[in-house]
Amino acid sequence: MKTIKVSNVKEEVVAFLDRKASELSKISQRKITRNEYINLMLEKQLRDNLTLDDSLDLINEKLDLLTEVIRDDKAVTNRLIGLIVHGDDVNEEMV
Repeated sequence: MKTIKVSNVKEEVVAFLDRKASELSKISQRKITRNEYINLMLEKQLRDNLTLDDSLDLINEKLDLLTEVIRDDKAVTNRLIGLIVHGDDVNEEMV
């Protein structure tokens, strides 16, 4: 594990970190240090970012599939219109 040192941190930020570490210590019934709390926050952020990337990939796949279905539906609709109106397939794509 690498060591990262942070300096010039505002007192309010240190107080916030100490308070959150203390709250987590009460919940977990074990002492959580400021450093442990910061590590937990960073690890959570990393997991959230990875989850977001996976979600965006899934959304992109679904949008691609939806686009393909819409194109197929448009072609079928144009063919049906041609059959109804002209009695045969329409050669030109209708807009």
